[in-house]
Parts: sequence; structure tokens; C-alpha cells
Amino acid sequence: MRMTIAAGVLFLTPGVPKPRALFLKRGSGGDFSGHWCFPGGRQEDGETIEQTAEREAAEEIGFLPKGSRTPLTRSISMPESPAPLSAPSAETMAGEAVVTPPAVSPVDYTTFLQKVPEEFAPKVNGEHVGWAWAPVDEPPQPMHPGCQIALDRLTMDELGVARAMADGRLTSPQAYENVTLFAIRITGTGLAYRRAHDEFVWREPDIYLNDEFLARCNGLPVIFEHPKNALLDSKEFNDRIIGTVLLPYIMNSEVWGIAKVYDRAAIAIMMEDRDDISTSPAVSWRDISVNTVVKTEDGSKLLIEGKPSIVDHIAICSPKGVWDKGGDAQGVRIDAQRTTRSKPIEFPSAKLDLALSKARNLALDEALRSFR
Repeated sequence: MRMTIAAGVLFLTPGVPKPRALFLKRGSGGDFSGHWCFPGGRQEDGETIEQTAEREAAEEIGFLPKGSRTPLTRSISMPESPAPLSAPSAETMAGEAVVTPPAVSPVDYTTFLQKVPEEFAPKVNGEHVGWAWAPVDEPPQPMHPGCQIALDRLTMDELGVARAMADGRLTSPQAYENVTLFAIRITGTGLAYRRAHDEFVWREPDIYLNDEFLARCNGLPVIFEHPKNALLDSKEFNDRIIGTVLLPYIMNSEVWGIAKVYDRAAIAIMMEDRDDISTSPAVSWRDISVNTVVKTEDGSKLLIEGKPSIVDHIAICSPKGVWDKGGDAQGVRIDAQRTTRSKPIEFPSAKLDLALSKARNLALDEALRSFR
């Protein structure tokens, strides 16, 4: 589904006693009619996103105030679906002729912030039926959801931004003061394949998908590429550290985290949305007897991991990580990147059948079957 790209400007005055923002009320004919929003609209061919915001603002309020504009938020949302329309030639449903409404596409919306010294009177065009200046914490209602997150962002600290990213209200990455926040995968669970060791690996979901494991990930070092040894030491920590995990959370069958990344070179690489950059966790076991190895008849193995004694670090790595499970690199969330694997893991069928037969008594049959 093609995504609609759009942008707008939040005009903000110092206000007394509170900052005030300019809001426009949408007319009928589009999505969220009757809602209040900022001046903005869809991107045209050849425009940068900032040029879109500037052009749309000028068209909708009659001019563009002098001053600089800085990116404030970027969010992806689904617009309202239009109601079905009656038509004689449409399919009949429950005795009534209806026209199936056109499919709606997600909207990728960037809000720019421009501070202005005082309020001004806009000359709204036909797309809007009213305007108002109002305190940012008392906006007119109903408010367009993409605008509400921009207002919330004005007073968010880094944890607030991280929470909004984790619940999908804000995209990844987000610049915040001296850091950039990224949503990164800490670990997957279930079945994967370590090609370097020619082995299947099973990571038990019950060990990882719980509050205890999330607490272990608080402050987890984020490094660039794994060190030669499995765990960090003082020198490797100093050479490789680029940030830390601020907010770990569970997403489906994986553990993710919002990471504060400080290193500018690493930020630039991570923001490229490359298909060869992902994440890889480093865990270790003080007692390796908690792990179980199931040998296949051809010599390959299925490693069933127990609970690790330490979660040492999460590495931004290349090539793809084990928990990409043979598909696209998806350990670093760059919205809107692909969310489905482009191809399955390529296991030799003989090895898969052998591993499957050995794993039946270990309740892994269904997991292995999903990779066939």
C-alpha cells in the first residue's frame, strides 16, 4: 500500500501566561472533517518535506511568516475511512445498493515548529472553515491525532519520547537534544539458525518475554559490532560504546528497546535504513549445563538455550543478525521500513527433517514446522 507523505507547521507564540498555537478547523470533503489541525498538506513531486510544509502553510493561511522552522515530530497514522456511498450500479448488501469506499493509505506526517513573536490573523482558504489561537495544553476539540502528538512532544522528556515511540505514536528515530532515539530489537525468541555454526537455536519465549528480563535490559550497553571475545571488557567498552537502552519493551515474540545513541557516525549509518544493518544480542551462561544440544544424524545440531546468567550488550552489526531469521535486516526500526521477511530461511530439507524428528519430544515441532 502506498503511503501518503504530508507535512505542516506548528506556529507557536511565547504567550502569556502560556504558549499559544495556531489551529485551523477542517472543512468537509476530506479526512477528519471538523477536526482542528495545523496548516499543512500532502507532498508534491520534487519537493523536500520542509518545502511541502512551507508551501502548504502559505496556501492555507495566506502567507508564510518569516523565521526558521525545525522538525518537531514525525508520525504515521491511518486516516478515517470514508463512508460507503449509495449508487444504483453498486453491489447489493442487505437490500441496499452501496459503493465500496476507496482504500485509504497510511499518512506519514512531519510537523515543523516555527516560533513567532506574536499572534497573527490568517486568511484561510477553502479547505478550512475557521481558525483560532489557543494554549497548547488547551487546544480546540476535536483535535487531529497527528497534531495532538506534536503538542504532547513540546513538553516530553526523553522517557516520554521513548514511550511514544514504543507504542507507535512517534516514529523511529527521533532526535532529542544531544541524542537520537532508535527503536532496536534486543532479541528474538523461538527458532533461528546460526549459519556460522551450522546449527538451529531455540530461545525459549518464557525466559525472555517477561518483566524480569526487561529489567535486566535497563541501561544495556549499545555497541557497534561485537568484540572478538564474547563479552565486553574495559577497553572494548570504551572503543565500541555508542549508547544505552533507555526503555525495553515486548513486541510480539521479540524484546525491543528504545536506545539513546550518542555517536554521530553510528547515528548516520543507522539512519540509512540499510538492508545489511541489524542487531545482535550477547548473552552468556555461567553454567552451560542449562543448555541442551540435540544432535541430528548428519552432525548438525539444535541448541536449546536455558536462562542466560548475563545479558552483556546489544550490538549494531553487519551483516544481518541471527534473529532476522533469514529475512530482511529489521533489528533497527527506521519507519516506515518493511515489516515482513522477504524470503524464508534456506535450510537444506534433509537437515530440517532430521532436526524436526529429533525435536518432537521437546515440544518444538510446531516452531520448526514454520520454517519449512
